[in-house]
Amino acid sequence: MIEQQGRVLRVEAGRASITFQAVSGCPACDAGKGCGAGVFGRLVQRKPMTLVLDEQPGLTPGQAVMVGIPEAYFLRLLVKLYLAPVLAGLAGAILGHYLAMLWSLQGFALDLAALAGALIFAAVALHSPMAGKGKVDGGRPMVEPALRLMYCPGIAGNEEFRQHCQSATD
Repeated sequence: MIEQQGRVLRVEAGRASITFQAVSGCPACDAGKGCGAGVFGRLVQRKPMTLVLDEQPGLTPGQAVMVGIPEAYFLRLLVKLYLAPVLAGLAGAILGHYLAMLWSLQGFALDLAALAGALIFAAVALHSPMAGKGKVDGGRPMVEPALRLMYCPGIAGNEEFRQHCQSATD
């Protein structure tokens, strides 16, 4: 489960707005001793993100919460949003180049045909019917919820989680 601490911003009209502080990387990267993601995070200057969810009972503005997403679902999203369009774009570029060679195109026209093929295939991969509608893996209905909301106060059993929540409320 990939988890991020947040705070309930407002609860209105059956919706709860949860805000998350910008995260640039792990503490090692932020200190300049890790892989360097902290450097890129400082360059981009990420803004706090707000997530709007259907209201959960017991949420109050200012309350600290943890929102989690299962790793398997996260990986499926990465494949769907990044890997599939890249592979489709490469396949489109190869097909565009091949067709341009068949039509005896030269120079800039050859490059333009490869670029057009890449863009068309990547766009098709992003907007395919499998890219949403509450289904994953070729139309199989999603069984597990995409997001899991965990309340900080009063959680029994997980001392580390309680400590994270207490530090988020300070």
